[in-house]
Amino acid sequence: MEEQKNFKLVKLDIEKHQEMVEKMGIESIPTIFLVFKGIIVDSIIGFPDEERLNDFFTTITSLLENENEENQIKSLLNEANEHIKLKEWELTEDKLNKAFSYEKLREKYGPIIKFGIGK
Repeated sequence: MEEQKNFKLVKLDIEKHQEMVEKMGIESIPTIFLVFKGIIVDSIIGFPDEERLNDFFTTITSLLENENEENQIKSLLNEANEHIKLKEWELTEDKLNKAFSYEKLREKYGPIIKFGIGK
């Protein structure tokens, strides 16, 4: 298994935090939640086998990669907007084409990018 970075594993003393146990619906120990931006996106109840644990960490990696790509697209769109203001059309087109190259997020940002190219 590869070493995973950019996440934190937090241990909860269930005897000291009964309110949290009830709120989260924890009925078995161990229970592991993957929380991303305040939303539970995955959980493991009991002791996972290696394949399940790898899937869990793959989800973490995928979420972080998507967040990084989204930040890059937002940066490119901001740069394109600045080039539009300065009427630097070739630089605008370059930034928008780079943003459009992120296939995973094309559905979400494609209309904005196309509008920018049209503008």
